[in-house]
Amino acid sequence: MFDSSPITLFERFQASLGGADALETLRGGLIGKDARLPGPFGPKPVLYCDYTASGRALMQAERFVLEEVLPWYANSHTEASHCGARMTAMRRAARQIVARSCGAGSDHAVIFAGSGATAGINRLVHLFGIAAATARGERPLVLIGPYEHHSNILPWRESGAEVRQLPEA
Repeated sequence: MFDSSPITLFERFQASLGGADALETLRGGLIGKDARLPGPFGPKPVLYCDYTASGRALMQAERFVLEEVLPWYANSHTEASHCGARMTAMRRAARQIVARSCGAGSDHAVIFAGSGATAGINRLVHLFGIAAATARGERPLVLIGPYEHHSNILPWRESGAEVRQLPEA
């Protein structure tokens, strides 16, 4: 049905990230690696330091999406069309790869929650039933550490939970 299995596509993508010098391969694929910012002492290279929130675009990933995903892009919850079946197969293959990479066994689940950490935390807020608890007049307690990223704090606060920050140990 497909010219390449989803696993084969992902294996080819993984190979595009490595090679003899994987770090140099990744550096070479960094989009904007030569970008410069104007300043009072002349243009300076961009130094990006927020990889916790979002990484910089990588040509290998963008090319994979452009060539292997977008031509077939469709609802991944159907197999009623070739495109839908292909996306469903890719999603299943991606779930297997993530599970294997994390050492997940048959008693674990990989849950794709959307884009970024905020989407994952929003999913947890929903799964834990925080909204239902606050609707009953309860106020669940959420403990956070002193170095939490903003994306891990805001969804809990907005849920109505009591958020307490633990002190630095």
